[in-house]
Amino acid sequence: MRPLVITPKPDDSTAECGPAHPLVSICVPTYNGARFLEAALESALAQTYAPFEILLSDDGSTDETPAILERYRAAHPDIVRVLAHPRLGMVPNWNHLAAEARGVYVKYLFQDDLLLPTCVARLVAATGGDPDVGLVFSRRSILTEADGGPTMFTSEDTANATNLPRGWTRLAAMQDGIELLSDPRLLHGPINKVGEPTTVLLRKDLFERIGGFDARLRQVVDVEMWLRVFCHAKVAFVDEELSVFRMHARQATWKNTADGVIPGDTQLMLRILASDPRFGPLRRVRAHAPRSTDAAATPVAATPDPARVAIDGQGLSSLRKMRREALQLWLRPYDAATREGIWSAGAGELFRRLYASGIQDHPLDDDDVRIVVDLERAVANVAGADRSILLLALFLYLRPSAVATPHDASPAPAWLSQALTEASAMAPP
Repeated sequence: MRPLVITPKPDDSTAECGPAHPLVSICVPTYNGARFLEAALESALAQTYAPFEILLSDDGSTDETPAILERYRAAHPDIVRVLAHPRLGMVPNWNHLAAEARGVYVKYLFQDDLLLPTCVARLVAATGGDPDVGLVFSRRSILTEADGGPTMFTSEDTANATNLPRGWTRLAAMQDGIELLSDPRLLHGPINKVGEPTTVLLRKDLFERIGGFDARLRQVVDVEMWLRVFCHAKVAFVDEELSVFRMHARQATWKNTADGVIPGDTQLMLRILASDPRFGPLRRVRAHAPRSTDAAATPVAATPDPARVAIDGQGLSSLRKMRREALQLWLRPYDAATREGIWSAGAGELFRRLYASGIQDHPLDDDDVRIVVDLERAVANVAGADRSILLLALFLYLRPSAVATPHDASPAPAWLSQALTEASAMAPP
């Protein structure tokens, strides 16, 4: 496939380095990305903004990627640097690029994606020169690849991925990140309402201050970072398509989906949101945030949305798997504050959607029966908050009317009592 060359257009933002035109580091992490890499690099070189540098960091590719990187370094030695290092892994490679960047801003470009010529210029302009703006993002377009055969992506897949920012209840050209954290749809689908790192401009000093991408995560690693930035900085938005996200079957997203990585990754993120001190602002805001009344919204940890899974054999299997994952998350030995944080950060929404899915009305398999027996025995032997916690879990398997143990007399924290009241009042769909 021939590289897609995007011809730059004249732009009055091109200027020498200075306060009005800070250096931007375009960071390109690579791993066996030869197929689309040249197109990505051409789009970086086509930027109308100046000054910028291009950092290329390969993580042990075995295809033609290293040769391509060296060719671009030799052709553009003044602006292109190739970082040599032993294999780091995907997320540490991203962080390595940011650490080596010399710019005021870090602009990631993934090897499959493209930047429109005015992308960097428009994102930098959106900061207004304000050093408190830690993140700028824009809309992006979608390019699907058939990978040698009929495309695997439906029109619905593309439509859902195209305009992520519409998931916000309110989104201005500039706002404090705390305002976005208070959005009632924050933890509803799409959970990533910003986009991939290719669509984002990050301020490097903030990146260093709050820590890089969390290498414990694989799929929602960017979402966790965006939420962390929201806790500590202003956020700007450009209502234009300034980058291109390429969808193809060999992407990490689709591999993670096939390998079942996403539910566990999401649960880990929820635990981080509930316990990491850097997310204190998020927990305080979410404790008082209005709840979304949008019945079509998808909760953070529900993939797919339980309310949209057809209750046939395949749908029931998916719901059962999701229910067990929710149960494992919920019954871990958290302290009271952490458990409340997990409920507010997304577990509560997942439970509500599972309650509403109707899965409780389907026969229990042998594993489910054992779980229910254990839960009923435990409920009968505890009181207070512990009983409420177990009842919320039991209601994932049985309708409240089918549970003989009284569940309205035990004292519990206000948030837990409210959760139990809501669960008890839910009627079959």
